[in-house]
Order: sequence, then structure tokens, then C-alpha cells
Amino acid sequence: MLVDSYNKQYLKTFQASDFRSIISDSVSLVGKSNKIFFIGNGGSNSISSHMMEDYGKMGRKKTYAFSDPSLITCYANDYGYENSIMEWLKLHIEEGDLLVAISSSGSSKNILNAVKIAKTKKANILTCSGFEENNPLRKEGDVNFYIDLDMVIVSNIDRLIDYLPGQFVGLRDVGRIFRPNYQKLGSAVVRWPATKFSNVWDEFENHPSTIKRFHGDQDWLWHLNNPHIKFFPDDWIRSYKWEIRSRNELNGFGRNSTFKEIKDPPIPKDTSILAFHGFPDVHDVLDPVIVNNWK
Repeated sequence: MLVDSYNKQYLKTFQASDFRSIISDSVSLVGKSNKIFFIGNGGSNSISSHMMEDYGKMGRKKTYAFSDPSLITCYANDYGYENSIMEWLKLHIEEGDLLVAISSSGSSKNILNAVKIAKTKKANILTCSGFEENNPLRKEGDVNFYIDLDMVIVSNIDRLIDYLPGQFVGLRDVGRIFRPNYQKLGSAVVRWPATKFSNVWDEFENHPSTIKRFHGDQDWLWHLNNPHIKFFPDDWIRSYKWEIRSRNELNGFGRNSTFKEIKDPPIPKDTSILAFHGFPDVHDVLDPVIVNNWK
């Protein structure tokens, strides 16, 4: 059964000693680094900007991000986009610093070029990537995070971080499209303060098998914290295949489901994240808005 396979993989990933080791190694890497540089494209650039703020304000680190429009256009114009971050780092990154490189595909040339120059400067490298397991970025770091995401970030997500501070907030499940009053959690986008809702980790660590009783992790989270869960505004996170495209545009069923043709549909200005669920998988959609933001 697909749900059982999902739960098995979920438990395998987050309880694995390798994953826990990566967490420990990354904390150590951040702690011993002098300056921290964050880089990414598109939605990953928004994440870089926000991480720069948090690691500076809360982590008390000297942090930098290649996210200022004037800076980006200056270096891209003079050196070409693929070399822009690399040329910027040549001036600033030093031995003992940390470069955090974020790329969903793990194959963006400007990110890979930046990593190469950081290595020559004897900086530490932490990578965050997705898409293919053997993507080139995943092979370059001292610590490498890999997550196969099922969403695409198309604009700034800072407001999702700041919305209802201190609350457990998530996507209202895409079943809302067919049932307007539907009140269930969708797990594509969820945010909660770990200290306030420590029961999530405690339950997962001490009773992991209980998740198997539920239809996916979203129902398990709903079971644990139902009375406290709030929802992000529906406009912020939309189903790509049901709200941006439509079910009538699909061919096939289940794993064989594909869009009949490539399109470049307009994305509402209030939308920050396009959620994928079921099939087609985000990897298999060739629409420009997906290809250009899945980096």
C-alpha cells in the first residue's frame, strides 16, 4: 500500500543514524565557523536571505547573503550570471568561514561555481539540495542535506515564518478545493515552535510505530495537536495540479498521470508556494514556472 511505503520511508529517514549524524555535524560546523555566507536562486535565495537574518540576530554570527538586487545585477552584468556569486565570494570568503549552498536541483552552475571557489579558499561547505539523489552539489559539501521536496517556492516565504508567531500553523489540506469548509492539515507546509509543541518530537522518537495507524504524517500531526492547529491563508499555498492547472488537463491515472501539454499558467500574486501531491511528480512537470523555480 502506498501509505505504508511512505510511512516506512519517513521513519527510515528521520530515525536513521546518518540523518542524526548530519544534524550534529552541521551544528558543529556552524559553531566553529567565523563568517557564514548563504547562497541560492529563486525561492532558495529567499531562504538564504531569511537564514542570514536569523543566524545573525539569534545566532550572533557574522552573516551574508547574495540577495541584494543591485549586487546581483552588478556581478551578473560584469561576470555573467554563472560566475556572479563566485566573483563576489572571491573578495569576501576566507579560511574558517562557512558557505551554505541551497539548490533544489543541486545542479545550478552559479551555485556549483561558488562552491568551487569557496573550497579553494579553504572555507567549510554545507549543502542543501533535492531533486535527484546523485545531484552534483550533494557531493561537494563537508555536510550535505538532501530532501526530495514536493513543493515549489515561487516568491518570498518570510511571511510564512512570521505568520501567527508561537502557533502551530500549516497548509489547509487541498481537499478544501472540493469541500470549502474542509478543516484538515496538509503536511506539504507546516511550521511550529519546537519548544511549545515538544510532544511532536517526543511522540515520534518514543512511539514511532503509532504513525502507521494514520493515513500519512498529516493525519498523525492533526491527531496530536488538532485543537491548536491554525492554517495559513489558502492563497499563499496552492495546489499546482488542481488550482493553477486543472484535473481536466491530466492524462492517465496514478503513477502514469501527466499533463497533456506544457503550459506557462499565471501564478496569483499572493501565492508563495505551489504544492504537489500525488502524480505527476514535480520532477516530471516541464511547465516553465516549475522548471525555473525548481533550482
